[in-house]
Amino acid sequence: MKNFLNISIIVAICFFSFTSCSEDKKEEVNVLNIVETQLQITSRGGNGKITVDPDAAQLSANSNESWCTVVVSGTQVNVSVAANNELLSRTALVTLEAGNKTAKVPVTQSGSKFSIDRNSFDIDYKANSVEVNVYHDNEVTVVSNNGWLHATMDEDVLAISADANPEMINSRTGTIDLKCGIRTLTVTVNQGGAPIPYEAFLGNYTMSFATSNAAPINRNRTLPVTLLEGEAGKSFYLKGILSDEDEAKCDGIVVIFDEDRMELSILGQILFERAANNNFWLTVYSDATNGNYTSPGNTVAGLVSTDMELVSGKLKFSTTDNAVWGSQKCAGFVLRNLDASNTNLGNVTTGKIGTGAMFFYPMFEQE
Repeated sequence: MKNFLNISIIVAICFFSFTSCSEDKKEEVNVLNIVETQLQITSRGGNGKITVDPDAAQLSANSNESWCTVVVSGTQVNVSVAANNELLSRTALVTLEAGNKTAKVPVTQSGSKFSIDRNSFDIDYKANSVEVNVYHDNEVTVVSNNGWLHATMDEDVLAISADANPEMINSRTGTIDLKCGIRTLTVTVNQGGAPIPYEAFLGNYTMSFATSNAAPINRNRTLPVTLLEGEAGKSFYLKGILSDEDEAKCDGIVVIFDEDRMELSILGQILFERAANNNFWLTVYSDATNGNYTSPGNTVAGLVSTDMELVSGKLKFSTTDNAVWGSQKCAGFVLRNLDASNTNLGNVTTGKIGTGAMFFYPMFEQE
């Protein structure tokens, strides 16, 4: 019995001694002393290094990501990281082994920075230049998708130049793509059309018009009319609405030309003096929203061109209220005789627009 106890004690001592040695070895395997790391790597990519204890023998290293490669040189591990073209940061794990010692070192790389301070421009028809600030930390390539739009990249500034637009009225849109890695940003340039010169408005038109100011608009009649030169660059004379007899007594209905706004305006106006105390007027007439109103003697209210377009080289435009008649909206005109105090002496019924001498919502198409 005594011998049995002695043997048991010896076995127990050996077991605890063996266990203690195993734990010491296990703890020793997990310790590989890292002396220094230089791993501040931006999204552009670059190189870093990991230095271990000079006593480390047979050092080896491997990375778990293909974009992070490692090469061992003595007790130093050289780390090479490719550019990161993604927005998000990423991390690789470098495992170091030296004998029975090991260590794991994370290598974290920031995401790519790529943005612009503006992505669209509205410019006029003339040759123009604009700039865009580009924030990036990787190489950016620039591609223009239109022949009239040019772009160059100078460090952090995108310089854009646009050729003059030779097309009257017709605007155009172009784009420039900036590419950084797998990401693309687009700058859009909207360029207005060239203004219509005064001379382009001259000529014959078909005027479509409604004989009622009621909604919806029903342009149920047409007349051939002509825009003739008035004061050069400033006005025209509209012929074809009055009777031949009345047109012989005046130059026509004055149409004002605003070159800067590229607009035509027809306002209330005296056409001629028919007799003493009897003036022949183009009198403004309201739409039917607030009732039917005229404004005898009003020379500021009227219609202005809108929806100007060029169709197969021919002008086409409609008209709308010029918004100066208080709560009323001008829909058209009535040919009317007024006395010196602008009292109605009666509508003119012999104009080419027919009985009632009224025309509303005129639209013009150049022939």
